[in-house]
Formats: sequence, C-alpha cells, structure tokens
Amino acid sequence: MLRILLLLTVILVSAHAQDPPMDKVPDGDALLAQIDKRIYYPCENGLKSFRFRMSMDHGTGQFADALKGLFMSVSWQAPDHWRLGLVDSSGTPLKTMPKVFATDNGRKILKAWQKDIQGMAQHLMVGVPLRRKYARHLKKVKRRIVNNKVEYRISLYPDRKRSYTEAVMRVVNGLPRKLEYVDSKGGRFVTRFLYAQRREKGGRWLWTGVDQEAGSRRIRQEEYEYLTRSGILLLSRLKRLDHVGVQRKVEFKVESLEVNLDFPKGYFKKPAPASRPH
Repeated sequence: MLRILLLLTVILVSAHAQDPPMDKVPDGDALLAQIDKRIYYPCENGLKSFRFRMSMDHGTGQFADALKGLFMSVSWQAPDHWRLGLVDSSGTPLKTMPKVFATDNGRKILKAWQKDIQGMAQHLMVGVPLRRKYARHLKKVKRRIVNNKVEYRISLYPDRKRSYTEAVMRVVNGLPRKLEYVDSKGGRFVTRFLYAQRREKGGRWLWTGVDQEAGSRRIRQEEYEYLTRSGILLLSRLKRLDHVGVQRKVEFKVESLEVNLDFPKGYFKKPAPASRPH
C-alpha cells in the first residue's frame, strides 16, 4: 500500500512540475497561436475558394451615383490568388469604364476602393490567423492582473519598413480587444474589436464589428453580418459609418456567393481593364 501511495505521489508531483507557473509570461508566438484557436477563420474550416459580387451603397454624390447598378466581382482561391473587377448586375465585366473613373483622380479612387474590398475579403471572408499575420514581427509580451483577470499586452515590431513602427495588442479573456498602431511621427491609430461566440462552431468567436480612432477622435465604426454556405460562416454584409469630414454611411453587400468552386486554368491572370469612354 505504501509503495502505491509513493508511486501516486511521484506521478502527481511530476505532472504538476510540467504545468507552467501561473505567473509565467508566454512566448509571443505561442500566445498568438492560443488566441487563433479561439477565433473562427473560414480558411481553416474548409474554405478553398469563393466568388461573389459586392454591391456598394455610398449614399449620394457623383461617386455614389456612378456606382449604382455596378458591382465589384471578387474571386479568391487558396493560397492567395485574387481577381477583382467591375461588373454589371448580371456579372458581365464592363466594356466601358464609367466616366467618373476615367480621370486620374477617379482611377486613384477605384484603385483604393479595390484595395479596400480585397482587404475586407481577405480578413472577413478568408481569414488571416494572427500567428501568420505577425509571424515576422519581433514580439514582447507583458502580463498583468486586472480585476482578478489575466491580461496580456503584446508589443509587435515589424521586421521591415511599414506604415507603423509598433503595434500593441491588448488581450483580455483570451481575445484581442484593442490594437494600437504607432507611426514614425508618434501618431496613434486604435482599433477596438467586437465579438460574438458561435457555439455551433465549437464555441469559437467571430468578429462582429470594430470601432476605430485616430488620436482621441473616432473615425470609423463597422458592423458585420454573416451567413452559412457549405457549412462555412462567411461575411454577408458590412455596414460602415465614417466620421471623418461629413459623416457618411456606406454599406457593402455580398451577392451571388459561390463557395469551393473549381476555376478554369488561367482564370487568375490579370483581366483586361475596361476601355475608357470616348
């Protein structure tokens, strides 16, 4: 009996010795990997490709009026193949570029708009795990107890020149709640994240919106809605409220969504641009 008790004591002591101390600060990469396990990423839940048309409601004005009846066609295939282009309501690529986009300023607006939509699709349709997004960043982690809860502060320093010199992520209850970027001039840009838990997806969490600030000034709010297609949760609608200058509401809606389709060979070669109006 004594031998059994001694053996159990050794096993319990060994198991306890393998557990990390409660005050141990985790490695930055390991902490991001732990966070990723709690967040729902379509690319890690069966998504291999998609195609959809996105409609845009920009309110009123020359630019908004030009967008009526137009859609941005967005196609993606793993690992990172993209194709975007303006189409009409039937999905047919435009043969003639709308006049508002034919000027130098119009082309800049269109390019920025395409970049915005691709970034939106990349983060909310495909998903970018934090461990990959910040894989090449130097990471420093600090731990503290606030209201009897563990919080982490992850400082992220890019390995090459970017628009920011440091990003600081505040992690509460195992999820990023606040991300603050600092540029070379000391300017600060803050994003606060909102979540909803989806129990049918193993209790993982979806982003439902963000609140963004520049300095002490609120500049943008976004809300996200999702749908399920082929068992995968994907963005269906994004509502945006811009506070810079004249307050403006913008709504992006995903239409004609196809998931895990096979694209023909050469599909992702850059499509020919629509011709300029005569």
